[in-house]
Amino acid sequence: MSAPRIRPKRTGRRHLPPPEPEAPNQLWEMDMTTGATRAGERFYAIMIEDVYTRRIVGAGVFDRCRAAEWVDALDEALRREVREGAEVLDLCCGWITTVGQNGGSRDAAAF
Repeated sequence: MSAPRIRPKRTGRRHLPPPEPEAPNQLWEMDMTTGATRAGERFYAIMIEDVYTRRIVGAGVFDRCRAAEWVDALDEALRREVREGAEVLDLCCGWITTVGQNGGSRDAAAF
């Protein structure tokens, strides 16, 4: 005979609907895929896509996948897409929102 539950069982998770961009450079998605060369060396490809235009705005191929590599790929995208004369404050406060899938590297403080 099992003990009674202390808390009720969760019936389901509540997810917010995904944001819908209305113009380019409002929402970017980040993703990583891994592969191996013929020599057996592992590599990680990080891609950043503009959700509105479905265009790759930044990418990088690395031999490891840590927060620093994610930041490098994001820096490349920002250098390519930032408006001339934009302030860093604009970028941090709503100019671009990034969305990514689960992953420890993107959750690191450096990111």
